[in-house]
Amino acid sequence: MKKLILSVLVLGSFLGATDYATFSTEDLVSLRGTVPTEDRDAFKSEMQSRASALSYDEKVAYGITQKRTATSSAYAQRLRDGSGSGGMYKGANAGGKGRR
Repeated sequence: MKKLILSVLVLGSFLGATDYATFSTEDLVSLRGTVPTEDRDAFKSEMQSRASALSYDEKVAYGITQKRTATSSAYAQRLRDGSGSGGMYKGANAGGKGRR
């Protein structure tokens, strides 16, 4: 995987793309949303490699991920175990009470 990323960056530098490996993490974060279309693949691969090396707290500080809260983790757990508030059986036809 590292060889693939390195080869993409090297190939990109020959094609005139910006070398995002030389940017600091702060600079990369500040560039989000403003990267030219032709450089987006190189930017995305560099951001992904940087993000994988960051701790959870650093990701939250840079705005790469949202801070976990008790509410969000409880909601996620309900979705995983199937006890969420799905509306499958709500409404006029709930419980098999269809029209006659």
